[in-house]
Amino acid sequence: MLGSKVRRLRRQRGLTQVEMAKRLQLSTSYLNLIEHGRRPLTRAVLAKLDRAFGVDPAAFADDQEVRQLDGLAEVFADPIFRGIGLEHGELRTLVGQSPSTCRAVVELYRAYRDARDDAQALAERLSEGSFLTTSAHELRTLMTSIRSVAEILRDYEDLDARKRRQFVDVLVDESGQLTAVINQMLHLVSGGDGWPALDATTPAAEVDEFIQQHENHFTEIDAVAEALRFTAGVGSPGLYDWLVRHLSTEHGISVEVTESNAEAGPLFRFDPVGRRLLLSELLAPPSRRFQVARQIGLLSFGDIFDRLLAELQPRTGEARAVCRDMLASYFAGALTMPYEPFRQAALESRHDIDRLCARFDASFEQVCHRLCTLQRPGARGVPFHFLRVDVAGNVSKRYTGSGIRIAQSGSVCPRWNVHGAFLSPGTIQRHVLQMPGGLAYFCLARTVAGPGGEGFPATWFAVQIGCEMSRARDMVYSDGFDLGDEGAYVPAGVSCRICERTNCRQRAAAPIFQRFAAGGAPDGDTRH
Repeated sequence: MLGSKVRRLRRQRGLTQVEMAKRLQLSTSYLNLIEHGRRPLTRAVLAKLDRAFGVDPAAFADDQEVRQLDGLAEVFADPIFRGIGLEHGELRTLVGQSPSTCRAVVELYRAYRDARDDAQALAERLSEGSFLTTSAHELRTLMTSIRSVAEILRDYEDLDARKRRQFVDVLVDESGQLTAVINQMLHLVSGGDGWPALDATTPAAEVDEFIQQHENHFTEIDAVAEALRFTAGVGSPGLYDWLVRHLSTEHGISVEVTESNAEAGPLFRFDPVGRRLLLSELLAPPSRRFQVARQIGLLSFGDIFDRLLAELQPRTGEARAVCRDMLASYFAGALTMPYEPFRQAALESRHDIDRLCARFDASFEQVCHRLCTLQRPGARGVPFHFLRVDVAGNVSKRYTGSGIRIAQSGSVCPRWNVHGAFLSPGTIQRHVLQMPGGLAYFCLARTVAGPGGEGFPATWFAVQIGCEMSRARDMVYSDGFDLGDEGAYVPAGVSCRICERTNCRQRAAAPIFQRFAAGGAPDGDTRH
């Protein structure tokens, strides 16, 4: 287990737990829990070991064991396992002794969950309107007609040729209609009209794992982006025009800004036949520039993307497409916000996101994304986590760079301020999340709105970016915030089903690792 490696390092350096905890800016009790395998060795703690002792994080196993434990905990948090009574320590032992089995269990559960969700979507589709009733009626009518005609042709051998031909024509026509109805139903079940087919693959999970393995940093992509930006020789204000000319000169592709209409169509689209990149007039200037840069990445550096994808070996075409799109977006961020100038500006401004937006002519979300990629060896930035949710709480983007645990499926804890950001649109919300076990994270959250217009509403999201408390003072937003007042910390968890807190008034589901009181709720539950 990783805890034993920490204990071995401490003894090699001749330190007591108190001395080592002080140098790592951890509590002695928390270090003791790490050494005994009762708390995970997170990315944030690995970074502290690197800074305090010059220990290469590669000397430790990466946090894949932590992610496996998180994944397994979420699997057994499903209500279908209620009553089994698994202890958290049992899962930790299973992860340590048989990681391959754990991966198989998690993948099997995800396949089950996706199939369940697809079945639910199909059931909802079939229940809409009178589709099922109408189709069943059509099937019965056509089958009855076909059978009647077939019986006439069988029983009346003396039919003249003209009559027989009429009945044959009826039979052919009714059979054709029957085929059409059957095809319509099969089209629905196989995922037609945008409805999901019964496919148990999980491309999002594959891509998330790929990003975590690379610490959301791709040195080769940063290098080619920096070289191209140097070739451009322009600052942020003139970059868009240069990118448009470059796309035309090098690839013969024109950029056209199209008028919006009453329907919410795509905001950008590449027309390979007409050799055009079509951008909606609703796109803000930073987004237009980002999309042009992204298209250049796909056309100019697709070979680099393909080499990186060879490591992932995606199981499905969808996973490959999603990951390729992610790498293209990474390139766009690296081109518009070059690594070292951006890192230096972030340090000088103490990660003032608004100032970075102004300096690099980027959006709030783009800057937050870029801050999470600054993990170049020898020139690392603050390890941040990133999260994006919609108004319904659905998580569309997640990255756990700070070491905080983010639910791999479903919604996150309702106490995270990313949800409260919708109550004050456009305003940065800040608070400290204290997770079970004591680790705390300084977090910012703010809404971001996509384009909208008459007849179709804007899309609203909230994004959260945060760091471990030891790095909070590196952010200008911590000024005036009493970081030492632990009474002001917000006690939170990952998600209700795997949260250890039993006295939460916002709990939506019982925790899997708690015993139940006689009334069926976990002991100490204070909901009304």
